[in-house]
Amino acid sequence: MSKIFNSFILLIFSFHQIQAQNTKTPEIWAESDSITIKEYGYTYRHSISKTKDTLSYGTSDNLNIIKIINDNGDTIVLKHKNPPFEEKFYVKVNSPKGSVVIEYNFWESRSNLTNEYFTKNNGKVNIELPGAFELANIVYSITKDGLQNRNRIFHEGAYYQ
Repeated sequence: MSKIFNSFILLIFSFHQIQAQNTKTPEIWAESDSITIKEYGYTYRHSISKTKDTLSYGTSDNLNIIKIINDNGDTIVLKHKNPPFEEKFYVKVNSPKGSVVIEYNFWESRSNLTNEYFTKNNGKVNIELPGAFELANIVYSITKDGLQNRNRIFHEGAYYQ
């Protein structure tokens, strides 16, 4: 049984190594030593020379496309192929001051709700606190610790008064 198990593990490891060898990391040139990253609704620049090794970005939003752009407009597009499951991409950025690898993570998403869903259901959510939970917070708010700790109890507003 042990020999069969070890052979199976070796086979899986070998297959993984073959896949890794066939995956080419895309590269982009950054003459100005910085890149622009565009993702759903956000655009930000990052300097390459301020980084020693690897930059790590990521999102758990329902994004399917991320763009990494240099000053010449050259673009590398990362497409999340299997949402809501996690997927990682690596991009090598070369500049006159050196190179860095960007790791971009599309993190696992527990829900895969679209923007249309949020628009359709905006304002339809009702949050109710159980009475026992509310009572416990009221009791805590009048204790010595509750009166002194402004991080745990909101001491302003008509409800508190």
